[in-house]
Amino acid sequence: MIFYNIQHFGDGQHLPSLAQLLGHEGNHLSVSLDADISTLAQVKSSFSASTQMLRSFDISNSAPLSWGGISITRNMLEQVNRALQTPDWSYFVNLSGDCLPLMSQKDIFKLLNFRWANDGKRSFCYSFTPKLAKHWFSVSGDKNPQPVNYGRALFDLEPGLARSLERGHFDPSKLIMQRIAASYTEKSKGEFLVRGLSIDELKQRLEFFAENDFRVGRQWVVLHRSHAEWLANSEDVKKLMELLKSCFISDESFFQMALFSSFHKDRHSVENRSLRLNEGGASLLSASAASAALDSGCIFGRKTPAKERAQCYALLSQRIA
Repeated sequence: MIFYNIQHFGDGQHLPSLAQLLGHEGNHLSVSLDADISTLAQVKSSFSASTQMLRSFDISNSAPLSWGGISITRNMLEQVNRALQTPDWSYFVNLSGDCLPLMSQKDIFKLLNFRWANDGKRSFCYSFTPKLAKHWFSVSGDKNPQPVNYGRALFDLEPGLARSLERGHFDPSKLIMQRIAASYTEKSKGEFLVRGLSIDELKQRLEFFAENDFRVGRQWVVLHRSHAEWLANSEDVKKLMELLKSCFISDESFFQMALFSSFHKDRHSVENRSLRLNEGGASLLSASAASAALDSGCIFGRKTPAKERAQCYALLSQRIA
């Protein structure tokens, strides 16, 4: 049936309750936890009872992940590769630890098979193409980068970019086109060297984007196994990863740019929709909001306030069992 991968940061004590909602004798579950060893051991020990309805289960510690960095994108593709080592599943679905199923597992699988049989759509991924002009930053050659806190990251910035950031002209999280307009090298967890592009780097990007749209969306997907196999084996996807490793927040562009690219010959079987509430954006799901969302036609929503998780899990256990 379905291979679920959960990527979660920090405390995951609630994850066994989520696993119970994903339970089905045909489903597989893999959890990738970005946490210290002691937290991983505690969470792992709490899973025994909640995984009895699963065909297979594993939990592992992920490599260090940085907000905005290529490490998250690499981990996403690594989880697809790991899933492909397991037989007997048709769809790969990635989740965060804050996701909630809004249908029973049987109904999710029926819906996915119905869409394939009736519409020819086998995978689902939301994306859009920003209608903005591309603006590129050129490298200054200054060897004295300035450390500046940016969101959940530390940027070591060329002085010119540091001044632009201070003035509000450089803000790649919000100004989406700037995610590809400079070079972002992930040095360590949460730390980036940020500079303008060299002539060769600019030429490479101009050539790529002359043939392919820059696409952005949420990282949440439903992948048919055939598309997962293509992502794992395509030489074009490897080239895309090479380009994205020096871009910012590439996890919100990787699946979109790969699946809808000109080099993906089966792109017409991918629907530009994630099947998630609010297309995977965070919508605070209180118990009452989660109850209303059950009629949305979406398969998952996110995210639930920590203090209401138990109530939401209890509600969903009754409604979608």
